[in-house]
Amino acid sequence: MSKKFNKFVGAIVTAAVLAGSLGVVSASADEYTGDSYSWIAAASVGEDTVNGIILNTFKEKIEEKTGGKITLDIYMAGAMGGDKEIHSGLTSGSIDFVASTTSNLLLVCPEAAIFDAPYLFDDVESARKILAEFLPTFNPYAESAGVHILGFSDLGMRIMTCNSPINSIDDFKGLKIRTMEDKYQMEFCSLVGASATPTDFSEVYTALEQGTVDGQSNAAELTVSSKFYEPQKYLIMTNHEMHIVNFLMSNDLYTSLPDDVRALVDECAAEAIAYANEQSSVRYDEKVAVLADNLEVIDWDDATRQAVADAVASEYDTIRADVGDELMDQLLAAAGK
Repeated sequence: MSKKFNKFVGAIVTAAVLAGSLGVVSASADEYTGDSYSWIAAASVGEDTVNGIILNTFKEKIEEKTGGKITLDIYMAGAMGGDKEIHSGLTSGSIDFVASTTSNLLLVCPEAAIFDAPYLFDDVESARKILAEFLPTFNPYAESAGVHILGFSDLGMRIMTCNSPINSIDDFKGLKIRTMEDKYQMEFCSLVGASATPTDFSEVYTALEQGTVDGQSNAAELTVSSKFYEPQKYLIMTNHEMHIVNFLMSNDLYTSLPDDVRALVDECAAEAIAYANEQSSVRYDEKVAVLADNLEVIDWDDATRQAVADAVASEYDTIRADVGDELMDQLLAAAGK
């Protein structure tokens, strides 16, 4: 069997285990006798993304298993507004499902700051396991903000591109690095000696092209799809943070559903997350290959990565002050830190 097939089987097994832990019994269209529902899902990014894979797979699964008695209308690429608007819609009830990043989850749930902790995860596979196990611990915080997290997927580890080589922590000094309007990403840049330059995503390419910023940090997939590599020279495999994608549902809707429908939502969500993870791994390898064809790759050794991790360690104190000791300690324990 191929490695790719084995990964897919493993992902499905993970979904089955998660579904089993939730008390889910697999349903079929012939067996479903529940009520009919018409739901709305939204994302700020386009169809050909892990976000799109999650929503479309969930739609396919739940419509198939209910014989079309539950339907999902999906609005991608900001058709229902940007991240602020769709998260507001999720908490107000005008949108039922959202696929977005944990950085955007901060818009409604400040405790999501814990996922910005740098070098929290050693690799993607262990991160996925840790996040799945940590989900029941974190969900009450999200639910208090009006959202229920159905699962976590990802775009792999974040990387950087830059017009200057970054071979050591000293090479960050004086560089202008684009970040989101996210104080934790900005603090990361400051701690390594760079100048954080918050820039709207739609303006990043122009900023790189004109030299307003020297580099940017992002997922490989977004770096390729936005062609950020075109005005850049170097790919730096920083692997400093997991680019997490959340599958969110209105908590009011989730808690209002009958037990059998809620279990079916959990089951279909677990299957969607498992498939998205499998596809994410394939897509990550493809996107890094594209970047490697266009940029000079700098892959840090363990000593360089540890030096950077040590330099940004105080960011954990900032996050701890914002989210509290209990939650931070729970995540660190789950991550084995």
